[in-house]
Amino acid sequence: MEGIDFQWPRPDIRVFFNTCQEQEEMSGSGTSYLNTYFNIEILLFSRLWTEASEIGRIVTRFVSGGAKSQQIGIIIPYEEQKKYLTKYI
Repeated sequence: MEGIDFQWPRPDIRVFFNTCQEQEEMSGSGTSYLNTYFNIEILLFSRLWTEASEIGRIVTRFVSGGAKSQQIGIIIPYEEQKKYLTKYI
């Protein structure tokens, strides 16, 4: 994964966690939670991104850099988030 243009928080450990800052909401089914937004502060302003969009962007960078899908893992705590992300990417 040397060709991947991604600045790892710790280059010797290729794992990072992305935290969500927005309030989670109950899914339509009422059995799981969903968090569709989080804030990313870039330079001097904040932009609102969908969580799935950001994950999709990162995964695309990895795949474009030569990573295989078997080398990428995404941990999702809620079933509705999993459904949302699977649908998005």
